[in-house]
Order: sequence, then C-alpha cells, then structure tokens
Amino acid sequence: MLDKYQVLFNNVLLDSPVGAELYNHDFTKLPRRDIKMYKIAHRDKSIITSGEYTSKDVLVYIDVCSGSRQDTEASLQQLRAITQAQNGLLQVLQAGTITQYTATLNEFNTTWNGSNAYCQLVFTASDPIGEATDVTVMLNETGITTGISTYTFNVLGSFTAEPLITITVNAVTGGTGATLNIYNATTGQGISLTRNWTAGDI
Repeated sequence: MLDKYQVLFNNVLLDSPVGAELYNHDFTKLPRRDIKMYKIAHRDKSIITSGEYTSKDVLVYIDVCSGSRQDTEASLQQLRAITQAQNGLLQVLQAGTITQYTATLNEFNTTWNGSNAYCQLVFTASDPIGEATDVTVMLNETGITTGISTYTFNVLGSFTAEPLITITVNAVTGGTGATLNIYNATTGQGISLTRNWTAGDI
C-alpha cells in the first residue's frame, strides 16, 4: 500500500534512488479541454458545442541529497532512468485509493543548493481521468434460469463507465446455436453472442 506521498512509475518508487525524498505532488490539476464553439448568426454571442478532456499535467517534487555533489548526480541519473519510458503507468494514492494514469515525463527541472538537488517532475497523462485499481462489484447475480432477466445498477460520477461483465454458464439445456443477449435498456446498446453453449462456459 502506498503512503500519502509515494508515487510509482512502471511499478518503481520514484524515491527509490539513494538520498531521494518525495515530499509533495499534485495530481489534482484539472485536465486540459478541447472546447469547440459555434458562432450564432447575427448575434454577438457563441455557444459551446463540445468540450473533451485531452491531457493533464501531474507534478511531482523530489529532494535528492546523497552526500557529495557527485553522489547526488549519480542518484539523479538513476531517477532519470526510472522515468524515461513513454506511456508508463503512473500510480499514486488519491482519496485513499490507488489511482493510475498512462503518462510520459515531459519536464525534469532541477535547482541546486550545494549537494542538494530539488527536482520538479512534470508528467503528461494521456488519459486525464485516473483509473482506480480497486474493483467494485456492482452486481452479482446467481441462479438465473429465466430466458429474460433485468437487473439495475447505478454508476456514480460523470465519467463514462467501462464495466467488466463476466457470465458463467453452470448448466444449459438446448444450448446448440443459442444466443445470449446483453444490452443496456436505457441506451438500447448491447452485444449478442451466438454459439454452442456448454456447462462451464465463461
């Protein structure tokens, strides 16, 4: 479990080099938005027709002091090596939940004070909405034997949910060429799976 200031990049702690201390970070900056506007004819006004999140910057602050100036420079080289991957997995503890982003290091700013190096790392997250690593089971139904069954669950928040749906067939009668339909009753969107079903299919 991460503590309040630890940050992982590709499963490596950013304060793992000798003498490195991660003392602050900012994962709460609002992401950039691509806003499109449409001018209304004969009026000195416009309306916003769409607004999509594109990317966000994540700031991480690290103090490195490994002893001598030469030792600190060696630790900085190690820190740079840790953060060089493109589209890496950036993880942090947010509101008690480990949240992850796909991110690339965009800036590595260093200010020296003797043998101390104060570093500001700026990661650009290509997916501006973080994904929690916790799994929440919103629906768990067993023993479905009817041909048509409807179940309701609510997804909170404003982000479009991408649920993982797992269906296990424990027993089946007349499963040859049968069709399994899963759809959203509100939007009418769904999928149909046609195959020869047998017990144990997932």
